[in-house]
Amino acid sequence: MSPRTLVSRRALLLASVCLWLVPGSLRAHDDSAAITLDTVDKLVCAMYDRAAEALVKVHTRREFTIGSLTLTPVHRIGTGFFINNSGRLLTTARVVQGVDSCWIEWREREWPARVVGRCARANLAVLELDVETETPQLSLGDSSELRVASLVVAVGFPFGMPSGPVLGFVHGSDIRSGTNVFATSQVRTSCKLRPGMAGGPLLNARGEVVAMAVAVAAHQESESYALPVAAIQRVSRDLIAHGAAQYGWVGLEVTERTTPDARGVALIVREVFPGTPAAAAGFEVGDRLIQIHTRKVAGLADVLDPMFLHRSGDRVDFRVLRRGEQIPVSLVVGSRPTSSPALPETAPTLVDVPRVRPGPLLLVPASAE
Repeated sequence: MSPRTLVSRRALLLASVCLWLVPGSLRAHDDSAAITLDTVDKLVCAMYDRAAEALVKVHTRREFTIGSLTLTPVHRIGTGFFINNSGRLLTTARVVQGVDSCWIEWREREWPARVVGRCARANLAVLELDVETETPQLSLGDSSELRVASLVVAVGFPFGMPSGPVLGFVHGSDIRSGTNVFATSQVRTSCKLRPGMAGGPLLNARGEVVAMAVAVAAHQESESYALPVAAIQRVSRDLIAHGAAQYGWVGLEVTERTTPDARGVALIVREVFPGTPAAAAGFEVGDRLIQIHTRKVAGLADVLDPMFLHRSGDRVDFRVLRRGEQIPVSLVVGSRPTSSPALPETAPTLVDVPRVRPGPLLLVPASAE
């Protein structure tokens, strides 16, 4: 069954459910129903066709030796997509981690690719290839427009086979999965991803990229995570300019506590590191963060998300609650010192699809970096 047939059937099923939910006036008109189904079918197929043009299959190889013995190399497969017309593309950091060679498969040809930069913390990598012609590119949308129940389509190469779409809906935005806290919130959807689809675009109803597929949810295999486009843009700019993500440094350690009324969560300053922007700004242990710029702090995401997007030199305005009084505190984000603890690689990752040549297709267990 072709990818177009699959997406058409999913679209028809979705449209049929929508029509069933509409009051009887619409269901009563067979002609109107047929026109609506046909319109949905054409729109979804057109969206997939446009995305498929800019989609690439990413191949990497890693060599292993033990003493003088050379083992069969591991071949990983992922998905990527072009973001400009000169051969620049995005994929996950996981698929290019520690590899000896990298190439992409596009338009029935294989092209050598170079890794411009990768960030394990965001699970994002930028690749480039030299092409004789312009490459089709996908337009980036606005991930902040996504809401619970927004329709989305994930596109990728499941199990390394031909590309196909997965239709789903946004289920929420998570800053953690179990005990694992992400560097920034991830979009959680009902798209059931398969190995090999990591690095593929998540499209909104207009066919714009609003996130990149990165992981199957640990708590539920029928759900998946995607890195929102705001985080993609922030990290990819660093990777292109510097080859690595340039994260800022504030010097605060915060902890979550239940509010006195037990109705929410409070973010409390647990430690202020000496000689840091936070110390210079006058933060104190025990301060409760209640606002960052105009954003109210009601949970961990309200702190981590805006701080993830800030760079060294940015001014950040806080409001804290200290001994019953609201106090404004401002600081300038600093550069992360080399002596500071290493940033955890907290990005969720999808099961990879390595292949041993010669030999059958193998799967490896899902694991966090």
